[in-house]
Amino acid sequence: MLLSIARVCEPTIEDSTSPLEQSQQQKKKWAEDLKLVQSREMGTVAVIEAFWERLGIGETLRRIVKKAGCLVLYERALLAMVASRVCQPESKLGVWA
Repeated sequence: MLLSIARVCEPTIEDSTSPLEQSQQQKKKWAEDLKLVQSREMGTVAVIEAFWERLGIGETLRRIVKKAGCLVLYERALLAMVASRVCQPESKLGVWA
């Protein structure tokens, strides 16, 4: 599934803080400089939507729907289905088994 998404969205992932690229001293300095200022609870759906947008899935689907001339918000419906599946991975049929 990820390969299909990558094929359509063509994401570019850059991680300049990759542990493989940093020396042990840089890791230690980074940890010492890190200070937690504030934390907030985020709902699962908000996190899923953030990943959805960061991966470019939402933008790609909106572009396809617009090009097709559809008036239905298919992108939002697909996001809702994905979020539902992530939040409650048990299928309807699995409940009866």
